[in-house]
Amino acid sequence: MNKKTITGLAVALCLLMPAIAHAQATPGKSKVAVIYYSLSENTDMVAKKIAALLNADIIRLETAQAYNTRDMVKFRDFAKTEQNSKKWPELKPLKTSLSGYQTIFLGSPVWYSSIANPMVTFLSQNDLSGKRVITFGTCSGGEGDFFKEFDKNIKNAFVEKGLMFQNASNDKGLDKKISDWVKKVKL
Repeated sequence: MNKKTITGLAVALCLLMPAIAHAQATPGKSKVAVIYYSLSENTDMVAKKIAALLNADIIRLETAQAYNTRDMVKFRDFAKTEQNSKKWPELKPLKTSLSGYQTIFLGSPVWYSSIANPMVTFLSQNDLSGKRVITFGTCSGGEGDFFKEFDKNIKNAFVEKGLMFQNASNDKGLDKKISDWVKKVKL
């Protein structure tokens, strides 16, 4: 083979790698997980409904040391200090390997217009390369830069913006909203 042929094959391979990785996440061939962090149980409720509809495994992220939420003003100050200093909380170890999952739904509450600090820890410690990642969130106010922050923190994956579920615990149409959304996600 000459240099042009080898170079052409190398370029073609580089261009095809993302398509090959994405093809591995085709319907019926991928195992699905819903991974989430929840402080007030809103994200927990949404994550469990998504997992049930998809017959997916569910993984709840837990901090090694629980946040003290008895005084919400102090908690908010503490969480904001974590964000500003980028000193993310330690997580309890996962009980399962992520290697078998091709599609992962990631859920988090909105904290100060961003993803929750424990989710930042998870994303910094786990390689999601080549996986299809679909994000979702819960909030009682606005979403701010939530989805941008998710995108910024997820490396080398195929990220799809999902939905923001506002006031989930009071949303009488929540089940239908989740069901309609999950139907649109092609697995």
